[in-house]
Amino acid sequence: MSKNIILKLGQRGIVCSEKDVNEVVSIGSFADNVMDPVGSGDALLAYSSLVLKVSNSLAAAAIIGSFAAACECEIDGNKPITQNLIFQKIDMIEKKIQYSS
Repeated sequence: MSKNIILKLGQRGIVCSEKDVNEVVSIGSFADNVMDPVGSGDALLAYSSLVLKVSNSLAAAAIIGSFAAACECEIDGNKPITQNLIFQKIDMIEKKIQYSS
């Protein structure tokens, strides 16, 4: 039996749930311009696993993993996702939020 679950929903984002918490959290996709979804699951798994290890927070892991998956979707081909790409994506989302308020 797994303790944490992150389920990919394609363009709709992800849902995640912890065994001891009786709720399911949905996170929409951060991808703006999908070119190629190949590798997005790998990016999600890699980054969410690392964040979960250091933070012990499924929510933080799911969010950062979603940013990584979005970055991968916006690149043609399966290429490594760097921290800088994720930081750029976060900055872009923050600017969108600021401009919409």
